[in-house]
Amino acid sequence: MIDIKDVLQHSGKKKVVVIDDEAVTRKIVSKSLEEDFEVYIVTNIFESIRVCEIQMPDVILLDLFMPSVDGFEILGLLKNHAVLCDIPVICMSSSDDPEDRERIRDLGAIGFIKKPISRKTLADDIGQTLESVTNVISSFKNHVDFITAFNSLEKDKHILNTITNIAEDEKVIFLSWDKGDYFYEENETIKKYIDDERLIFLETKPSLITKFAYMQDLSPLIDDITHFTGRRSRDITLVFDEIRNLINDHHSDRGISQAYKLSQNLHNNFKKVTYINSRPRKEDEQLFLNKIGKILVGNRL
Repeated sequence: MIDIKDVLQHSGKKKVVVIDDEAVTRKIVSKSLEEDFEVYIVTNIFESIRVCEIQMPDVILLDLFMPSVDGFEILGLLKNHAVLCDIPVICMSSSDDPEDRERIRDLGAIGFIKKPISRKTLADDIGQTLESVTNVISSFKNHVDFITAFNSLEKDKHILNTITNIAEDEKVIFLSWDKGDYFYEENETIKKYIDDERLIFLETKPSLITKFAYMQDLSPLIDDITHFTGRRSRDITLVFDEIRNLINDHHSDRGISQAYKLSQNLHNNFKKVTYINSRPRKEDEQLFLNKIGKILVGNRL
């Protein structure tokens, strides 16, 4: 689990680790990014994984073709690493072979930068690629946001941003699949919101998954949620963590039906609803989650 203290302290410049065996390229990349990023250069390619474990960057810039090490192999190691697997990787190469592009996509890279690198646009190219991996579907009319973040760190940033940006006279209910101890014990800001009763943390029980498929009327669920508020739910913002745990993604028709049911009930009972998810690994699961998101914000398929 991501440490909440790290999330709040992780501000300012994003951190990038550069894995490239060409000294000239490393120098160009470092000069191009130093104003916008904290840049860490891997000087010993065989220590690439270790450097990433120590630095835990926001993004990794990886050269694909190095004489001593196969960049594709490093990419595979990164994406199968228990800790580093969620860190975005952008690959670099002088080759523009479509098969190489397809291969890095299959291995989990989020972007590709063609060499020779443009010093003027490199920082913007990386920034735009990072922004594109967090998908936001919004409905201003229905006051609903559906956010799919690239990894757990980005997801927790969106959760904290939603909670800390409410007005002083408003409340937030946060439905999470995780225990709330780390919110309350590790962060003074969140602790104050809970102590002031502006934030109500509710842990979602696995039993809800079993019940939800058969619930025609969600009013008992709404009643359970609003029982803790002491006011009408129409004045409350609801933050729902990892809605895909509740939606049946193994049965498309049932999952879509469940999404429509949730949309009709939740959006009529709360001032604003924000769904925050981490992106699934598999492409078909990503597409299904995007479809669910469109339903939940009020778009008809």
